[in-house]
Amino acid sequence: MPTIPISRFLNARMAYGPRFSSDGQRLAFLTDITGVPQVWQVPLGDDLGQIPWPDQLTFASDRVMYAEYSPAPGDDRLIYTRDLGGNEKAQIFLSDGSASDVNLTAGHEDAMHIPGEWSGDGQRILFAANRRHPGLFDLYLQPLDGEARLVWQNDVPGYLRDAHFAPDGQHAVVARVFQFLVEPRFAAIAQKGANAPPGFRAREVMHQQAELFAHAAGRGFADVAERLLGDGSSPSTSGFLA
Repeated sequence: MPTIPISRFLNARMAYGPRFSSDGQRLAFLTDITGVPQVWQVPLGDDLGQIPWPDQLTFASDRVMYAEYSPAPGDDRLIYTRDLGGNEKAQIFLSDGSASDVNLTAGHEDAMHIPGEWSGDGQRILFAANRRHPGLFDLYLQPLDGEARLVWQNDVPGYLRDAHFAPDGQHAVVARVFQFLVEPRFAAIAQKGANAPPGFRAREVMHQQAELFAHAAGRGFADVAERLLGDGSSPSTSGFLA
């Protein structure tokens, strides 16, 4: 039996994190084929005749950790995260396919940023970050043409992840994980009402992830928010998603 050198295994490459563009005509993914994970893009379609070679979209020396297309029709932009030297303090960048990408989190290089959902109109994103304290992650709303705003101050240690908009854009749901690989708690964040002062109320409950996001992704989000918030929730932060 021939001997297979270990170098073949040490040099194995992978592709992962695929994302479809809003029109379904492109697929972005991460691959370390050049040595460091970067964003690549490949065209899709039934009339290509052969599998095309993808185009590389990011080129810096540091790894890309996440990428997502805008969901807005006709919007080819994507956001991606990159840290510096593997320090896990991910920054969020906006790419429109030109030579220069925009660092949406510039000035906060000492914080870790965890991207959430991109709004359906392509104008805003949710993300979590530990800007106030290394052990505390808050929820932020980032207009792509302005500055991020803190919309939920979280004073319990643990990560925030899986932040999603409701279809109306006025509610959000986010998972708070206290320990790695422990079932998360989900917090629904909502405006108090059209006639109330700006603010949010939040209540946490234990929920199965599949059940919650099946509702959060569709018209049932309001039902989930109502179940989470109830009538007795108290204000937990200032700010709102509008």
